[in-house]
Amino acid sequence: MNNAIELNGVGWKVEALRAFWTSEDAVETAFETAFGVSVEMWVMSWIDRNFDEIRRGPALTQAARFGGLLVIMLCGLIAGLWGRGRRVA
Repeated sequence: MNNAIELNGVGWKVEALRAFWTSEDAVETAFETAFGVSVEMWVMSWIDRNFDEIRRGPALTQAARFGGLLVIMLCGLIAGLWGRGRRVA
């Protein structure tokens, strides 16, 4: 039996997980003792691995900009074709 488990792309030894889970220390201390990294650093690296860049404040996504441009172009095309059929005497 393999003594390592895969957790979101990070291999952990079963012994380390067992040491953390059964420890009587505070969570932060037990985690750092068992895995050799602080909870904060592990969470930050997990966020970096699993989420794209976090944007703050109001902003349009690339898809929203492209969609808006596409709608404007289609409206222009429809108006142009409709106006083409009308003739002024």
